Amino acid sequence: METLLATLPYLRRHTARLIIGFFLLIASNLIILLPPLLLGQAIDALSRRTTTAVLVRLALEIVGLAVASGALQFSGRYTIQSVSRYTEYEMRADLFTHFQRLDLAYFQHRKTGDLVARATNDLSAIRMMVGPGLYNLCNTVVLFTLTAIAMVRIEPRLTLYSLTVMPVITVAFIYLGERIRHRFRDVQDQFGEVSAQANENFSGIRTVKAYAQED
Repeated sequence: METLLATLPYLRRHTARLIIGFFLLIASNLIILLPPLLLGQAIDALSRRTTTAVLVRLALEIVGLAVASGALQFSGRYTIQSVSRYTEYEMRADLFTHFQRLDLAYFQHRKTGDLVARATNDLSAIRMMVGPGLYNLCNTVVLFTLTAIAMVRIEPRLTLYSLTVMPVITVAFIYLGERIRHRFRDVQDQFGEVSAQANENFSGIRTVKAYAQED
């Protein structure tokens, strides 16, 4: 949560893109709910022994809606994930500017490889959170809300039965998400240690060769 709050100043710079992407997601999810209704009409038409022209029309409408939904979903994904690229670029630029303002003593007590890992791998992880993470969150919330509303309008009792498993799924996701977060942070720390060790080994080659101590 703290990481997400830290990215808010950068996300505010691209509020227009986020709003456009969010509305594109809403439109794509609204359209994606229509093909099942058309499929139901096609099944009812078959039971009434309707003409082939009606079935062809319904089939073309289903295909058209699928294409439209895919185009809108791609546009929404592209718009939201472009924000993550801008955010990563701006955060990396600010971090580099901050490094330039630090005293020399700071770098004498920090491993260069670890700082490089923070400026590359960690910021890439933030991009993944802001891009695919934010997109999937918005898409899931919108799709779940619209689907629940549509299901309630069709059959409230069946909808209630279907939603009874949601608390269990939510608790499971919270539990697993917390464990994944801790393990992911451990992996990021290990990546920093590996980068620092590699930097020390490569930078030490010149010293070893200078004293002719190589094998």
